[in-house]
Amino acid sequence: MRAKVTVPAAGMSSADWDGVDPDIRERSYWTARQGHYARVQGFRDRSQGIVDGNLSEADALREVRAMLKATGYQPEPGTEGTIQDLNSDARQRLIL
Repeated sequence: MRAKVTVPAAGMSSADWDGVDPDIRERSYWTARQGHYARVQGFRDRSQGIVDGNLSEADALREVRAMLKATGYQPEPGTEGTIQDLNSDARQRLIL
């Protein structure tokens, strides 16, 4: 996890990432369709906290929600509450 590089992936779906060289995918930390660096890095930091044992999942989720609010995140119209919405529990748990 520590060796990964944060990659904003604006416009790239999970299917698009499937076409990226496996070595690059392995070295990258990304979340589909998210091009805002601070948000991707925020998820990465909380994921690393869970891996290191410094954050519980509940604390990481709380921090992610605060980070999304602080960065002004708004879901794309029509995606609210779906897996495409970073505010949804399902998406947050998938990423973390």
